[in-house]
Amino acid sequence: MQKNNLSEFQGERYKDLPVDINYNERLKKIYVMLSKEKKGKLLDLGCLKGEFSVELKKLGWNVFGGDISSALIHAKEKEIHSVKFDFEKTFPFKSNYFDAVFAGEVIEHIFDTDFLVSELSRIIKPNGFLIISTPNTAWIGNRFLLLIGKKPLNLDYTKGGGHIRAYTFKLLEKQLKEKGFKIEKRNSELLRISDKIEFPLLARIESILADFFPSLSLSIIIKARKK
Repeated sequence: MQKNNLSEFQGERYKDLPVDINYNERLKKIYVMLSKEKKGKLLDLGCLKGEFSVELKKLGWNVFGGDISSALIHAKEKEIHSVKFDFEKTFPFKSNYFDAVFAGEVIEHIFDTDFLVSELSRIIKPNGFLIISTPNTAWIGNRFLLLIGKKPLNLDYTKGGGHIRAYTFKLLEKQLKEKGFKIEKRNSELLRISDKIEFPLLARIESILADFFPSLSLSIIIKARKK
């Protein structure tokens, strides 16, 4: 599969992914972070059907949805400003256009991540901010898998798509700093041993533990401000 087709393939394979803020601890925490900020123009990068975009719009954000997936048509139906484009190419926005960008679970699907972060920096206004999330390759469950000689979860390089980039907090923070961002906050969703075994009664405790030990938890959530 050629690189030019892979981005669209990536978008299509996730187009039916359900988004429910009530049952997604990662989105809950990001929602709270965005609720505390002064509202303006926000790009929801990788918005799919626009479910989360709608929630952000209710907060008072002027939300633009960006995706390469055909699911974007549903975001348009929800009256979200929607733009279909390839994240591996120059973004169709002017420089210093957005007050904020949310890039949720996008960067792990990108070949040229330096280009992606450069474009994010370009379209964000000075003193604007980025919230970016991606799976944490160094979460405690993956550390155990590596210890016993197993492949970390969330990596599927051989399947023609999926997660083709792996990140830790330090690696992503280094890349953001190199592109002109200052790290303001780091968090994660849940601290648990397995992403396959869930104990609903423990979820609140797992969430609190992730606040204190994000580097051991499932996901990377970073808020970074453009200098």
